[in-house]
Amino acid sequence: MSAGVLLLALLLQATPVSRIVSVRTVELDVRLDPATRTLAGKANLELDSRRVLPIDTLDLFLSPPFADRARVEDVWDETGLLAWSAKMESETLLLRLTFARPLPPLARRTVVIRFQLSLDEVDSTAVRLNQHEARLESSGWYPFPKEAALERFRRIRLGVRLPRTWHVEATSQLKRVRTGLEFAEYEITAKNVAPQTLLFQARPE
Repeated sequence: MSAGVLLLALLLQATPVSRIVSVRTVELDVRLDPATRTLAGKANLELDSRRVLPIDTLDLFLSPPFADRARVEDVWDETGLLAWSAKMESETLLLRLTFARPLPPLARRTVVIRFQLSLDEVDSTAVRLNQHEARLESSGWYPFPKEAALERFRRIRLGVRLPRTWHVEATSQLKRVRTGLEFAEYEITAKNVAPQTLLFQARPE
């Protein structure tokens, strides 16, 4: 066995499944409608490959209570729309992505998932939305690589749209970027964020 082949074999053996990818940054754009208790969202996940071989497919997961309330609409990366499939496995939504161009070894790529959540009768700290309160945490409510679920994010940017009469409080930098007749839009930016960290909460004034 050549030295190069031996090194590759050792690297593969030393790379556990839990290190297939890590999530470097997350950008989230959401529209919250308290009247209908729905969330329309777009999650941008900047992924770092931890593999020494190309990655052809990637599995993302969404756990209860959101798994059976999610509707994935589109998934894409820099190459365009991606082929994907979604199915329930033991009350968890498995979203399998197939890259049009495999993710190269130790490379970086951003994947975007557009989806909707129905939050009627959902009681969770990750997302809470009704006519009296709205809150979002940094993880748990959008599809995500299971193996990266416990890692900190270098940066999270959240764009959120809420009724203009609601008062918004954020745990990090908050900026109102637009105010319309019925809705106001905000941008929240945080760095070195742990999973399940509260990003903002809002209530009617």
